[in-house]
Amino acid sequence: FAATECSPVAAAECSAVVAAECSAVAAAECFPIAAAECSPVAAAECSPVAAAECSVVAAAECSPVAAAECSPIAAAECSPIDAAECSPVTAAECSVVAAAECSPVAAAECFPIAAAECFPIAAAECSVVAAAECSVVAAAECSPVAAAECSAVVAAECSVVAAAECSPIAAAECSPLAAAACYPVAAAVCSHIAATECYPIAAAECSAVVAAECSAVAAAECSSVAAAECSPIAAVRVFPGFYSRIILRYCRRVIRCCCSRVFPRSCSRVFPG
Repeated sequence: FAATECSPVAAAECSAVVAAECSAVAAAECFPIAAAECSPVAAAECSPVAAAECSVVAAAECSPVAAAECSPIAAAECSPIDAAECSPVTAAECSVVAAAECSPVAAAECFPIAAAECFPIAAAECSVVAAAECSVVAAAECSPVAAAECSAVVAAECSVVAAAECSPIAAAECSPLAAAACYPVAAAVCSHIAATECYPIAAAECSAVVAAECSAVAAAECSSVAAAECSPIAAVRVFPGFYSRIILRYCRRVIRCCCSRVFPRSCSRVFPG
């Protein structure tokens, strides 16, 4: 109960002793909010039993440190970004199905909270201003580090849910006005729902390896509305004409490395030769 009311700052200062004293049952029943605001140090103290009993949402919000102790079920719920940061132990515990689904496309389909609660990398973009303007629930989910860089405009336009998911992804989850700050593709094409799934930063920085992991099936199932939440390659396939200029601008390396292998026809049409 106390943990759910802790502010991000207070949560970060919780002693290992307090965390260690949490019973497995209490930990398992913690609200997702409490799990999300746990500092890496506190998370590391969670017992394997508690981690295994966490709800799907709580598990998805586990910090990288806690992720290593998660059960295979929890690991299966990790987003691709989380998976990339997973320790060898966690990676080894991931089920074949979860591993097969790991890709930008899969990430877009994950629970909104799970996708937005992606640790450090995404959290680094959040801001104190955003945390201050968030509802109590939203503020509780903002990590200490996250509270450092969100713009007041984004925070002001965010819905309670979007604000709670403060991260680069949150920018795309905001109302149309805030979404305008998202990269071109998201602003011009995404519907409100599609925008919430966009990964502005991830899309621009996907490595050839990540892009290559997108399955043809997942890409093929992307509707025109969901195109913006797909990987750059999927976007090319759905809207070859519209996306060509933007993709060349944001993901030239990814497309040139992987497009021809995944969607040869679309690739040749968008990138002749």
